[in-house]
Amino acid sequence: MRAAVSLAFLCLFTSPGCGGRTIAQDSDSSPVASDSSPVASDSSPVADGGFAIRDLRVPSFDLGVTYKVDFWLVKGVINGQPVHSNGPPAKVRFGEPIQGTVTFEIDKIMGRPGQHFLVLVPSWGDHESSYQFQARDVPMGKSTHTVEFTFLPPPQKGSVRLIFSETMLGVHPAKQASLTSWWAMIAPSWNDGNDMADLSTPVLDACEGVGSCLCPYTNTSGAIADDFCSLKHLKVEVD
Repeated sequence: MRAAVSLAFLCLFTSPGCGGRTIAQDSDSSPVASDSSPVASDSSPVADGGFAIRDLRVPSFDLGVTYKVDFWLVKGVINGQPVHSNGPPAKVRFGEPIQGTVTFEIDKIMGRPGQHFLVLVPSWGDHESSYQFQARDVPMGKSTHTVEFTFLPPPQKGSVRLIFSETMLGVHPAKQASLTSWWAMIAPSWNDGNDMADLSTPVLDACEGVGSCLCPYTNTSGAIADDFCSLKHLKVEVD
C-alpha cells in the first residue's frame, strides 16, 4: 500500500518559522513580487491532506513515489549584468537592491507531474523572512522556468551570494530554505548553522556542474546529515 503524509502541517506551529515571500505570477506569466507570506494562523486543511497557507496551497507529499530531479541554472541577470554560476560575480554598488531574473531547467526523470517550489535565498538578512519562492507546475521530462527577484541591499560591502533550489511535491519551501530534512517530522529548524544561507563555498561549488548534490540537512534528532538536494548559486560583489 502506498502511504501519503502531509509535511506541510509542520509549518502550522511556527510563525515566522514558515516565513519567506512568495513570488506571484501575473496574467502574462511574468513573475512579480507579492507581499503575501505563509504564516501559521492562516493555515487550514484541504481535501487531499495538504494545507492552504494563506494563498499558498501545499499538497500532500507522497512517500510512495520515488523522485529523481536534475536542476540546472541556465542563465541569470543581476542588476542588468548577465551572470553564470561559473562566471565572474556581478558588480553592485553598496546600498542598491539586488534584482534580476534567473532561468532554471528542471529535468524530472522519476516521479509524477505536479507542483514544485523554486526557492531563492540571499546569503544576507534574516534567514526566516528573506527567502523567496514561487510555485511552478513541473511536468515529466525537461522544462524551463524563469523567475524575477528583488532583494534588499546587503548591509555591508564585500562578497555575497544568491542561492537557488527546488522542492519536491508537497514540501514547504521553508523546509528547504532552512535545510530541514523533508522526511523529518519536525518544524523548519532555523539558524542552526546549516540553513541554505549558511552554506560554505566548498558545498556550493560541489553542486555546480551536476544535476543534484549532497546538502547538510537537520534530521528528527537534531543531528545534521547529508542528503540529496538540488542547488545552484550566483556570486555578487558589493562595492
